[in-house]
Amino acid sequence: MSKFYKIMQATAEQHASDACNKASEALKHETQSVTHAGEDMMGKAASTADKMGQQAKGMARNATDSAQDLGNKATQKAKDAWESATNTTESVKDTMVGKGQDAKESIKESAETVKNAMNTKN
Repeated sequence: MSKFYKIMQATAEQHASDACNKASEALKHETQSVTHAGEDMMGKAASTADKMGQQAKGMARNATDSAQDLGNKATQKAKDAWESATNTTESVKDTMVGKGQDAKESIKESAETVKNAMNTKN
């Protein structure tokens, strides 16, 4: 194996590794952003639902059932939004990991092509 090929292979492998690392870091950052946004949304939704429930109880006793139902719906909507954000994050993660692997494989194939071309010329 020639020195040039070894250098090309090492460079290709380093680029593939760097690409995977960058994709992983980007995914971690985006996951944290989505997590923080979801947690904030859940907190605000729960707080709003609780306030609405308390006001309804103070206004009239018979309004309690209606306010509770509204609070439950708001909580369910927040849970649904959280689940959607989690699913989106997983989808982004799966896509980024797949693209990183595809890039790594493509670089390996290119390095193999260079190696074969160099062997053919020798």
